[in-house]
Amino acid sequence: MKNKNTIMITDSAELEKQKKTLALYIKISPEEKAKIERNMALIGITNISAFVRRMCLDGGIYKVDLPEIQEVSRLMNITANNVNQLTKRVNGGGHAYREDVAHLDGQLTECREMLGKVMAKLAKY
Repeated sequence: MKNKNTIMITDSAELEKQKKTLALYIKISPEEKAKIERNMALIGITNISAFVRRMCLDGGIYKVDLPEIQEVSRLMNITANNVNQLTKRVNGGGHAYREDVAHLDGQLTECREMLGKVMAKLAKY
């Protein structure tokens, strides 16, 4: 099961869609297999083929656990809902009040600031 906060960074998305017709066989020790399985569990991948393919093609899998991502997503959803409500009101012949627009502007500023913090943390990976 994948963690909601897991971001998989890949350059081989197109390769993932291709039909797999060739097999690759390697020998590993029981200790290596155990380590592979531990790493798979840490990332939340249960298919060893997918795990090894991603590791070989992309050079790694990065698990980023940032609760700030969930918070930014939550704030963006709230803001989008508020924008939709305001848009419906205006399109229905109502008015957009300055307080409403100022509130949305504040929400967008908060989203931008949080997103900037998330991006700064991601840059460290």
